[in-house]
Amino acid sequence: MSQRLVPDELWTLVEPLIPGFAARPQGGGTAPVDDRAVFTAIVFVLTSGCPWRLLPPSFGVTVPTAHRWFTERTKAGVWRRIHVLTDRQGIPLSVAVSGANTHDSQALAPLVMVIPAIRSRRGRRRRRPDKLHADKAYDSSELRGWVRDRGIGVHIARKGIEPSDSLGRHRWVIERTIAWTFDYRRLATRYERHGNNFCAFLALAAALTCFKKLPM
Repeated sequence: MSQRLVPDELWTLVEPLIPGFAARPQGGGTAPVDDRAVFTAIVFVLTSGCPWRLLPPSFGVTVPTAHRWFTERTKAGVWRRIHVLTDRQGIPLSVAVSGANTHDSQALAPLVMVIPAIRSRRGRRRRRPDKLHADKAYDSSELRGWVRDRGIGVHIARKGIEPSDSLGRHRWVIERTIAWTFDYRRLATRYERHGNNFCAFLALAAALTCFKKLPM
């Protein structure tokens, strides 16, 4: 199961991103752990929706160790709504979570600002798309101007003018990506009390989606 959850190709990408263990000069503290074993246990929790307390011992790490390894990289908060920005194929470029009462339009700028540098087959890495498509929830002249000021073309459906299905093929791409996201049962059930923990699982789900959908 471990090899299926975290194949060698995935671990090759993940391992350099994990901070190394630093022993305390005075001694004591937590002992070093097998990072791959802990990461695999976390992927299992994400994909299965398994509560931490029911983590199988077959992964070779204890429940407190796996949970601590995960939560040490997060901070507390309470969040609910998911926001996703994708490319034309539905590959997630940036993700976020916010309070349930946060309007979708308020999340767009932060998502655009954290788009990572994307490797191009020709030339240097790109940090912005040619054009951004969004539905009526983002209908705002200020938001259109903000996007254009960053050199990005924009097509946002206009309330009361364009039919609700005018962005149908683009909406379908996003809805499919959301469906991919909720295939990870830990996100669908939302056990997390702390916002950063939930966001970390969301980011991990997005990274795993990229790994599965992008050609190696």
